[in-house]
Amino acid sequence: MSDIIPKIALDFIKNKKLQTSFSYKDVWNEEHATSFTVAKAMQLDVLSDFHTAVTKAVENGQSFETFKKDIKPILQQKGWWGRKDMVDPKTGETVNAQLGSDRRLKTIYDTNMRQAYNEQQYQSAMESDSHPYLMYLLGSSIHHRPTHESWNGLILLKDDPWWDNHRPQREYFCRCKIRAVTEERKKRYEERGGIPIPPSKGGGTIPIKTEAPPEVYRTYYNERKGIIEKIPEGVQPGFNNNLKNIDRKSLLFDILIQKAEKKYPEEVENIANTFLSSNSNKTSFNNFIDKALKGKHGTACSSPVGFLNNKIMQFLKSKKINFHGSRIITLKTSFIKGIINAHDNKLIKENWYKILDYLKYSSIFWDSKNNKIVYLSINDNNHYLKMSVSLSANMDNPSINEISRFDFPNNNTVDQTKLKQISEMEVIR
Repeated sequence: MSDIIPKIALDFIKNKKLQTSFSYKDVWNEEHATSFTVAKAMQLDVLSDFHTAVTKAVENGQSFETFKKDIKPILQQKGWWGRKDMVDPKTGETVNAQLGSDRRLKTIYDTNMRQAYNEQQYQSAMESDSHPYLMYLLGSSIHHRPTHESWNGLILLKDDPWWDNHRPQREYFCRCKIRAVTEERKKRYEERGGIPIPPSKGGGTIPIKTEAPPEVYRTYYNERKGIIEKIPEGVQPGFNNNLKNIDRKSLLFDILIQKAEKKYPEEVENIANTFLSSNSNKTSFNNFIDKALKGKHGTACSSPVGFLNNKIMQFLKSKKINFHGSRIITLKTSFIKGIINAHDNKLIKENWYKILDYLKYSSIFWDSKNNKIVYLSINDNNHYLKMSVSLSANMDNPSINEISRFDFPNNNTVDQTKLKQISEMEVIR
């Protein structure tokens, strides 16, 4: 893996928080986007040693043998090696567990190095304005998974939803990869009947495909998390996540709020506002908007922009609306793309960057006809912005699904209609 470009790959590993786990099923799907974990590494110092070793391997492009030479003596010294009896904290049962072994080190090394490499490849591809497509290619494995083999040579637009579920890595020791492709190269492949294979790699041609294959799902039950999910064919349980398409800030925010609600319920709102107002979050959000406006995000990307505060939650409770989803409000790139493409769009670029502040200081209403929370704010040009969050379309993840700019009162019929609509709503704040 000496061809890893360190910066993005290194940040991918460095920014993961340490999370102890007894089973690989304890840290699941999207949690892997923010967490570094090793099953049975229940001591933070051992997990920290792993994290340090993997970070070093990514940074220096180390081989597995070098990685193993560095970490194995440390684990043996701390007693994290071979088989040992351990108590499963979830069940209370004593289990004869496999701790360190050469095979486990190989799995840990390969998975983390390859995911960091794939993150580098993906971000570089999304940054390129001249390469609108991604191409799926098999890796250097001797034996390929039949499903992955069927995807070899698939060329789709970078924002095609298919990539959300199938962008590598999706199984242990899978070496598949993606490559950014220009419009010209795609046409050349089509004209030549496929992608030429160099003679040094056996020669021949890989037929190209330009339509996403139909999804085939299987049902999987993770008994440790109590989750039943449908997993796409070609994806191993636990790898059913979107990596960069799942915004890490949203995940961290969600975890923070869940913990705060349990330990500091009276301070949840202050904690949420502190997170949203932090320089780190604002910088991250501005970068998110920059890329979204330039079309450099996948359609499933999102960013946290607000929070269903205590007044909103109390109001919903008073209306006997049983809302049990996430309290985090997100903004999705698919929505931004739809607004940009709308012919009647009046939302200027500067407004996108200020949505965090608009939501924080808005007047808040309840639209009972459409089951929506409506935020009404005034921008710098004294125009009103109406932003709506639906609680019926996606209970698990409230997101902004309407933004419009208007003026009132005046003689404009459309604006008068909006004024009437707002006047009929109940005030929350």
